[in-house]
Amino acid sequence: MAEIMVAEAHQAWCKEMEAFEETKAGIKGLVDSGVSKVPRIFVHPDQDKLPKAPSDSLQVPVIDLEGIDVRRAEIVGLIRGACETWGCFQLINHGMEGGIIDATLEAIRKLHEQPNEAKAGLFSDDSSQQDHWVDAVPIPGALIAHVGDLMQVISNDKFKSVEHRVLARADETRVSAACFLYPSAQNIQKPFGPIKELISDTNPCIYKEVFPLEYATFYQTKPLDGSSALSHYKLELNGNQENAQPA
Repeated sequence: MAEIMVAEAHQAWCKEMEAFEETKAGIKGLVDSGVSKVPRIFVHPDQDKLPKAPSDSLQVPVIDLEGIDVRRAEIVGLIRGACETWGCFQLINHGMEGGIIDATLEAIRKLHEQPNEAKAGLFSDDSSQQDHWVDAVPIPGALIAHVGDLMQVISNDKFKSVEHRVLARADETRVSAACFLYPSAQNIQKPFGPIKELISDTNPCIYKEVFPLEYATFYQTKPLDGSSALSHYKLELNGNQENAQPA
């Protein structure tokens, strides 16, 4: 009975998501239409909601790239530590001029202010610390880096794929530019799995190999049910399937 209910909920989610994508208006289109309630496809189950950490108790790591030529080993260590414990970090003194970032955000803002008809041709659907949500307070000019799922796979859970959410505020507009790093055209046809040098008797292989495009397809069609897409690719260890670790 429970499996039937889950299947029906998944079908309903898929239909609602398909209807939303057919509008090609995006989230801003929902806001402009005067929607008064957040659609179900964007809402996590209550049991999966975590409390927000006190503002001064936890802070996303900030890594300074100044002097990377002479501080390379130190900076690599800082990035590794952030990937292992947080799954995200902010970069400052990265060499990108602030004017470029500002111009990019302004271009995005102008794009979304265009009529839906103008944006429709550009639409495409291709594609927690201590059990608390932690604010990544933006630093002017800084870049925020998130560890992705495939990085958690190839590191055999050494690096943590961060769970990311965006909170909309009623009193201001939020504009961000997301840049995704994918394998090269040559390597995207190869399966990804834990790096063999990381596997040992005390650190067994956790994930089976998966092709990047296969994983992307599964991820994009999975409903927002609070579960991690990574768990689908976990191997059974000692007769029990390991649960994906939240970041």
